[in-house]
Amino acid sequence: MSKPTFTVTGRAERALPPERSIVIVSIAIDGVDRTLVSRLAADIHNRLVSAATAYRRTNAATWHAASAPSTHTYLKHFYGDEAGREPEQRFSAWSTITVKFQDFEVMADWLADLGAEESVNVHVSWALTVATRHAIEAEIRGKAVANARVLAEQYAAGDGLSGLQLVSVDATGGSRSFDGAIATRAAGSAQPVSVIIPNDITVSANVTAVFKVTNP
Repeated sequence: MSKPTFTVTGRAERALPPERSIVIVSIAIDGVDRTLVSRLAADIHNRLVSAATAYRRTNAATWHAASAPSTHTYLKHFYGDEAGREPEQRFSAWSTITVKFQDFEVMADWLADLGAEESVNVHVSWALTVATRHAIEAEIRGKAVANARVLAEQYAAGDGLSGLQLVSVDATGGSRSFDGAIATRAAGSAQPVSVIIPNDITVSANVTAVFKVTNP
């Protein structure tokens, strides 16, 4: 006679303050003069890349990357009160710059400067270092299995059974990163950025574990 088994779901999680902030700066300029549009976008792009490079030199930032500015042509169609106008040839130039900060005060100062920039949008997300993430995920997985065992033991005790052997584990999990109190800046926003309080990053794991009763 086969021994009874219990299939249970265990869960564990831990919240930690972020160790890195990831700032994505998007530059977008639109106009009817291709040369002017391209030049303006390149000027902003080069200036912000220089700032990102300086932040890395001072160790305020740990990494940065930048896409090459790109310009394309499109036809703007008119609707509503302007319906009937001939489509207008326009030009759009854009690029992105990504900077990973470890000094959040320096980042906040930069966001305040970027808030006055026309044609610039900013988004901030939060992260842990790779070493911390791996260490915490290993810890949380172990706690999730332990939680599953406790639940299985409770179910077994309810049936008057004891002694459990782990047969299999199906694990899922990861981390959830939440934006901070002021995480997205619109181009040319007049709202100053003085304090940024990021929410914690929650690292969680869920396991489906099968236990076999050894003492029915």
